[in-house]
Amino acid sequence: LDGRRIGDSTAIIAALEQHTPEPALYPADDEQRARALELEDYAPPTLAAPLQELRQELEARPGGEWVHATYARHRHGSVGATGLRR
Repeated sequence: LDGRRIGDSTAIIAALEQHTPEPALYPADDEQRARALELEDYAPPTLAAPLQELRQELEARPGGEWVHATYARHRHGSVGATGLRR
């Protein structure tokens, strides 16, 4: 953002909301915003290991080359989290 790299998703969203407040990325309601931040902090470390195992299992299956190729493109920045080309 503005020439600087931001690696953490919470920090990315905070920077985007500061840079471009509308449309808001988090709820305006303080309670709902706190819940959204709580879920974001909880989800990545909690889901990382199961998602890694699932990716490895899918890669090992016949025809699983697409999983590896998509993951590799995502890691190198040519594919967004949805799997769509940037």
